[in-house]
Amino acid sequence: LLTSDAAVESGKADPVAAIGTLDAADTEDPRLTAYVDNPVAESDTAKLRVVHASPTTPAVDVNLKGAAADDAPVKGLAFPAATDYLSLPGGTYDFVVYATGADPASPALDLSGTALENGKNYTVFAVGLLAGTGDQALGVVVAVDGTLPDSATESAPAGTSPVLLAGLVALALLGVGLAFRRRLDAVRTR
Repeated sequence: LLTSDAAVESGKADPVAAIGTLDAADTEDPRLTAYVDNPVAESDTAKLRVVHASPTTPAVDVNLKGAAADDAPVKGLAFPAATDYLSLPGGTYDFVVYATGADPASPALDLSGTALENGKNYTVFAVGLLAGTGDQALGVVVAVDGTLPDSATESAPAGTSPVLLAGLVALALLGVGLAFRRRLDAVRTR
């Protein structure tokens, strides 16, 4: 479906996401896009990054539910960009994602109850389609990019957590699944 050449550096974790659609009406063709992880976690904070991987969703702001739009820590994030890592104290957050300039009280995604732990770095991928339904609905995939080493994982290279791998596989399968589903639907309607 997609091929790409990539330089791989020792000691770095660079997830590659299949993003875009095969729909000729969409402006974004499918592509493989690499995002550089930060596998260095800190014991007294959680780090969070957001990747806009929904080709039919306009630029978005990410904010806390009930906060003023001007206070949004993420503003104008457009497909296929990623934010820098934001440092937050571990805890549970009620995030909302809404189109830039829209009313934050009517979010495209309500991510209430998002739990972040100190000592972990997270990437939240916004995936799916804005008007999609079922397996094409707008949603998120969360990956853990890095954690503090403990006795069980000290020898594991940074960025190789099972959650990260599962999240990336789910993201890739979502893209491939959408592509094959659209091809099957096109064949059925001929």
